[in-house]
Amino acid sequence: MHLPDLHIPDFHLQGFWAYLLSQYSPWTVNLAGTYLLQLVSFVLPCLALDLLLPALAPKFSLRHKTQGPQKQPSAAQVRHCISVVIRNNLIVFIPYTVATIYTPPGEELYRMSPVLPSFFEFTRELFLCILAREVLFYYIHRDLHHSSIYQYTHKTHHLFPCPVTWTSQYAHPVEHLLANIMPIMLPPILLKSHQVTAWNRSP
Repeated sequence: MHLPDLHIPDFHLQGFWAYLLSQYSPWTVNLAGTYLLQLVSFVLPCLALDLLLPALAPKFSLRHKTQGPQKQPSAAQVRHCISVVIRNNLIVFIPYTVATIYTPPGEELYRMSPVLPSFFEFTRELFLCILAREVLFYYIHRDLHHSSIYQYTHKTHHLFPCPVTWTSQYAHPVEHLLANIMPIMLPPILLKSHQVTAWNRSP
């Protein structure tokens, strides 16, 4: 039996990116990519590691936790943690969404050029963004431990009894904005990086 030859078209990232910008508004591409990135890099891993893995392989999961079984958070505590994470995300995403939609074309936070950055430009700016993020996070986090403000902000992050993946964003709203969001968003804004580079700023 002769099978017909199947032609699989080559995938070109440059062409795909230019196609997206030709079909959708810059703010649609920005928001869709940002939401997808949050889903893939944070929400899905949290669901897999904190909910799916313990349910499917409880012994394996518990064996790789640094604290013993008696220190694991209850289901109610995990639900509370998730509710705080959702609140923090809404605090960021709602104004970011509104601001992005009403930003005039050409004045976006990141470059929305249909031409992707060169490999050198991408790696250079990505390195600078990661370096700046680490420096900013270090000093902001250190300052949040200062005795004059610790109990009002950063103490919230340390109240959770046992670290789980969700607790990376379990924080006071002020800390979430200053320590979690600003070190990631600010460097590519200052560099006027391409949108694709900005999406990769927090590997």
